[in-house]
Amino acid sequence: MRYLLMICVVLGLACSKKSPARDEASPDEAQPAAEAEAEEALPKELQEPTPPADTAPVVTLLDAGQAERSELRLSIPEGAKQPLSIQVRYYVEASVAGTFPVHAPLQLTKYKLTLEAKEKSADGAVRVELSVDDVSLTQGHRGESKERRKRTRAVLQTMKSLTGSYTVTPTGKVTGIMLDVPPDALRLVYDLTDSLRWALLALMPSLPDEPVGEGATWTSHRGLSLGGIHVNQLSTHELVKREGTEVQIRTTPLQGGVAQTFKNPGTTVELELLEVRSDVSEEEVTRELTALAPRSATISSKLVTVVQIKEPPKDGSPPMQTFIVTDRAVQVPAP
Repeated sequence: MRYLLMICVVLGLACSKKSPARDEASPDEAQPAAEAEAEEALPKELQEPTPPADTAPVVTLLDAGQAERSELRLSIPEGAKQPLSIQVRYYVEASVAGTFPVHAPLQLTKYKLTLEAKEKSADGAVRVELSVDDVSLTQGHRGESKERRKRTRAVLQTMKSLTGSYTVTPTGKVTGIMLDVPPDALRLVYDLTDSLRWALLALMPSLPDEPVGEGATWTSHRGLSLGGIHVNQLSTHELVKREGTEVQIRTTPLQGGVAQTFKNPGTTVELELLEVRSDVSEEEVTRELTALAPRSATISSKLVTVVQIKEPPKDGSPPMQTFIVTDRAVQVPAP
């Protein structure tokens, strides 16, 4: 029971014990494999200090691609407005060594947003404002109590009033992303906002400065804040296809980070991050270079962390380390 309570404190969420499937490896069997993967050499960018979370990514061209090359540049007119419908999935599973996993309820959130280009600077960078026109939330509970339904309605009401902004350059570099969360918001609002911020960044891959053709590859290196953790991310992008102003880009992100103290958004418990790395992640975005948002996108990302509560146990026992897999996904359905 102690490990279950500790995991729920770490996650800051309502938790339930997950019955292991017959062919599912137990944590004792699964963790050595995970540790072996962690020992694989990381790219040099992920071995360096993590860039600040709100600075523009550093983009490096690897291969210019086929001979018919041209610059990839966003050309968004000031005053442009675009609706964006997205689906964001968030799921967390955690375990302490020798125990079966505990999971937080899966969250599937559907948003209808409006993006508007408010100001355009001399260098072509555009400040974009966003608003939430509608939102629905499905959580993986077996049954919802009256109190839970009341809390969900309050969360949705807060999310419907959410506004935000960010700046995007002609090469797709996003900075200054802000989502206005009321200081008295419920914890779930912070979770949803954190996932929405991740989704917006993932939907806007950075572009190279140089002219490129189909098959071109490049990397973008930036710092991210995910669930309160300062994450070091290196993404490899490929220009799969270009037809006029429409581009299709495939992205493989890798994530790492250093030991740090952090708090889950909207909580007060200090946690110590001992390890962070990415699991299987993939992204594919199709967009018009003249539009504010992608025409379609399918993105999934898994982050593996090992954490413990910073304050030592009062009974003098050694702190328990929690192994956490955070599964995020976002989809923009094709029109």
